[in-house]
Amino acid sequence: MKLLLKVPIINDKIKDDLMKMEAITQETRLLCRNHIDTAEQLCSYKGSLETEMSALLQKRKELYSKSRRTSGEEKEAVKAELSDISGRLKVIRKEVRLCEGISARSDTLKEKLQTIRADEHEQQRKELMKNEHRRRSGRTNRPNELGGL
Repeated sequence: MKLLLKVPIINDKIKDDLMKMEAITQETRLLCRNHIDTAEQLCSYKGSLETEMSALLQKRKELYSKSRRTSGEEKEAVKAELSDISGRLKVIRKEVRLCEGISARSDTLKEKLQTIRADEHEQQRKELMKNEHRRRSGRTNRPNELGGL
């Protein structure tokens, strides 16, 4: 299902954001449809797609060769099978691209999260140092504000 808007898009940035949103939606659907929860599962799934694609490409190559040697109804059957294989290859290629997008986005998010955590840690360290500085800078032998020692 494609995201279509009836209103004209004024800004290219909005168009880019909508395209990213559509890609993320498709990636999420792939993950949910195939019950993929980890990077290892994603890698395994992508590997199985690539294996299937390789087998289909080999079969399609053989069918092209057979198509040149045959005629009539048999040739039509071969063409129908070629069409089915090409359709399946189209789906597999799209899913492989989605897997690659997920991996890339995952790596980018992981780096961003590490940066955020490092920034938060640095901010906490600075606050601790500031509080420690304030605590140490207090004078211990100053007279009590109420007049006592």
